[in-house]
Amino acid sequence: CVCLAGATAGATALAGGWGGSWRGVAEWDAGQAARRADIVIAAADALGEPPALPAGAHWLVVTHGADGASAHGRDRQHLDRPAMPAACVADTTGAGDVYAAGLVHGAMAGWPVGRGMDLGAALAARQVAVPGPVPPPDLAGVAARFHASVAQTP
Repeated sequence: CVCLAGATAGATALAGGWGGSWRGVAEWDAGQAARRADIVIAAADALGEPPALPAGAHWLVVTHGADGASAHGRDRQHLDRPAMPAACVADTTGAGDVYAAGLVHGAMAGWPVGRGMDLGAALAARQVAVPGPVPPPDLAGVAARFHASVAQTP
């Protein structure tokens, strides 16, 4: 399970289920969701310093916008990943959502957290190049190219 914690109250969503069942956002507050999540994703401006790993979570992934993201693991692991360069920045709306989608995809595929972060960064770099919250039509192509490049990496 993954918990997405937004910068504002009520901006919490779940991107996972327990025992095959999905629960709506209204049924969980951020604290409950974070305690049940394997990975918690939060914007840096939603957290205190230093960020605290919620009880029960394996990873806390903190997004820093154009400065990339960091992951803090239960076993004191720490990863820093840069943001991927974007061709241009038309609008940042939806960038965090597609970043989270990449991270969730990686988690569901059993990837290491860093690889999911890298896919999320590639998707976010493409998202910011288009205005508005609707992902660009070639987002699936970005993911396919990412998969192909990772497959060729030793």
